[in-house]
Amino acid sequence: DLKNRADLGLGPPSTSTMPSVCLYTFLNSEDATSTCVSSDASMVACGFGSSVIRTWNLTNDKLDAKPHLKMRNRGQGDGVRNLEIADGNPGYRKLVGHHGPVFSTTFSHDGDFLLSASQDSTIRLWNTEMALGLACYKGHTRPVWDVSFAPVGYYFATASNDRTARLWCTHKPYPLRIF
Repeated sequence: DLKNRADLGLGPPSTSTMPSVCLYTFLNSEDATSTCVSSDASMVACGFGSSVIRTWNLTNDKLDAKPHLKMRNRGQGDGVRNLEIADGNPGYRKLVGHHGPVFSTTFSHDGDFLLSASQDSTIRLWNTEMALGLACYKGHTRPVWDVSFAPVGYYFATASNDRTARLWCTHKPYPLRIF
């Protein structure tokens, strides 16, 4: 839980709030090109060379609308937990829309939206709750290597092989600034 994580400032460390580490291993994912974790660590998104994105819900909440993974302890006190598919769901949501490898993914700070950047020179905005594509942003002339939401979540920036960085707004299909 984010409330229990340590403040890594200049003050002395506290034994009641030790820093936490969260690691996930994707097996048989030779096609994976990017990975991101939502700010509350409840979701993981992974972009693939096959132009798809998969999102996993990492909470133990039982939601009919979202496929989810169930945590299972692997051993006695080793702290390692395996993720397994619960109730016959595929365990992930598949987002299809790009026409080239997905090089970057990023969640909005509230986790409601996901941005993806691809070799097809586009950036796509996805709704994480419904697994729907909401917008396709075009403007770069070469593959887009990276995308990142601003802390406010209303703006985002992209970096491309066309040697430009662009500032975008989620409700406009064209860039606000080109750097």
